[in-house]
Amino acid sequence: MNEAAEVLRQRLAQRGAALETGTRDARRISNLRLGVFALALAVGWLAFGERAISALWLLPVAGAFVALVVAHDSARRRKLRAARAREHYELALARMEHRIAGRGQSGERYLDPEHLYAMHLDLFGRGSLFELLSRAQTRAGEDRLAAWLLAPAAPEELRARHAAVAELRGNLDLREDLAVLGPEI
Repeated sequence: MNEAAEVLRQRLAQRGAALETGTRDARRISNLRLGVFALALAVGWLAFGERAISALWLLPVAGAFVALVVAHDSARRRKLRAARAREHYELALARMEHRIAGRGQSGERYLDPEHLYAMHLDLFGRGSLFELLSRAQTRAGEDRLAAWLLAPAAPEELRARHAAVAELRGNLDLREDLAVLGPEI
């Protein structure tokens, strides 16, 4: 587990650096947009107010502004994805270090006091198994996890789930992509 935690810490540091770079880039592009907008005002004043230059000078300035809007959107998206990836690894480390209580979805709405074992095994609530396991990003995903926790599965179903876990265990990139892109989808 120590080796796995070290890999997560390295990825967390990398995504933190990417977030800092993305923040810096977005700020720089935003400032450039502001400068180009000020230039557009000056060119507009010279073209329409003073009639000192042709209004066609506004075309390249407007083109530069539009290009900066597109670049800023791209930088903002990179920053947002880096922030989500950093959060993904922070939560993964918190789970490994048993610091997850209160940081995820508690699933309390699924708690049925009449259920045979749900109350006794802390399936739902703060610090529960549901909070530890759930990375669901939709209500349907939470519903599915809750259903799995509340009902026994057939042995063949368990074997299929174990095979899926084994397949995903080493695929950190896919798990990160799902965590980062999930809110966009």
